[in-house]
Amino acid sequence: MALTYGIQSKVMTGTITFKNCRSSGTGGAILLLSWSIFWFSQTSSAKFLNCKAKIGGAVYLTDHSELGFEQIPSNPNPTRNIFDSNSAIGSSEGNSGVAIFSQTS
Repeated sequence: MALTYGIQSKVMTGTITFKNCRSSGTGGAILLLSWSIFWFSQTSSAKFLNCKAKIGGAVYLTDHSELGFEQIPSNPNPTRNIFDSNSAIGSSEGNSGVAIFSQTS
């Protein structure tokens, strides 16, 4: 796993690529713990490429955590944030979230 953020953390990022990230548990690239925020601003871009985890291939969010991608209203660019070739091997309950998994209580 590349990044883990805990309670009340807030991160604003620029351009970032998560490539070939691995986790034997949750969140191949990012694990957001309760009450954490990870936000990509209008001027940022994010790529999640070939990330793998048991649950949440690229991103795993726990209760009350937030992942946001702010778009530019007048010029949305769908290629700015990319999730490609991520995988989740799954849990015994059958829920896995190939790109993003959000845990609820």
